[in-house]
Amino acid sequence: MARIAFYLWLGFSFTFGMPCALAVDEQSVLAALTLNFARFTTWPEASSQPLNVCVIGDNVVQEAFMPLQGVDVNGRAVSVNNMSRLTNLTSCQVLFIHDLKRNVMAQVFQELKDSPVLTVGNGLDILDNGGMIGLDNEGGKVVIHIDLNQVNRSRLKISSRLLQLAVIRENDK
Repeated sequence: MARIAFYLWLGFSFTFGMPCALAVDEQSVLAALTLNFARFTTWPEASSQPLNVCVIGDNVVQEAFMPLQGVDVNGRAVSVNNMSRLTNLTSCQVLFIHDLKRNVMAQVFQELKDSPVLTVGNGLDILDNGGMIGLDNEGGKVVIHIDLNQVNRSRLKISSRLLQLAVIRENDK
C-alpha cells in the first residue's frame, strides 16, 4: 500500500512539475519517472498489446521496475522485461538503460536506430550516445533532459506537458 501511495505521489508531483528529491529509493523514482514518460508518449502505431518496458541494469534496477508489472498506461498493461541479453531490443516500446559501458551503449543504439523505442537512462551519457531521455541529479533534484531530434527520428510524440518540464536538446548529429 505504501508503495502504491508513493507512485501516486510521484505521479502527481511529476504531473504538476514539483521537483523530486533523490533521497527516496533512487531506483524506484527512476522506474516511476519512466512509467510517467510512457504515459506522455504516443507511438506511431496504436496497439492494445502490452506495453513492453525493458530494463538493462543490475538486479537492484530490475527489481525497482517489477512493481510496474501490469500497471495501466493509456489502456495498455505494462510488461516488464529484464534484458540480460542485448538482443531483440526492437520488441520494447520503452527501454531503460542503467550503467552500461559506452561501447556497449553505442551498439544498443545502433540496433535501435530510428526504431520507435523510447530510450531512458540516468545521466547524460545516454543522450551523447543516441538516447532520448536522460535523468540527471542536479542539486538533489531530478532534471529531465530530452533529445528532441532522437525522439522525432523514431516517430514518437512526447506531450508538450512533459517537454515543458524538460531541458530540450536539439543538436543535429
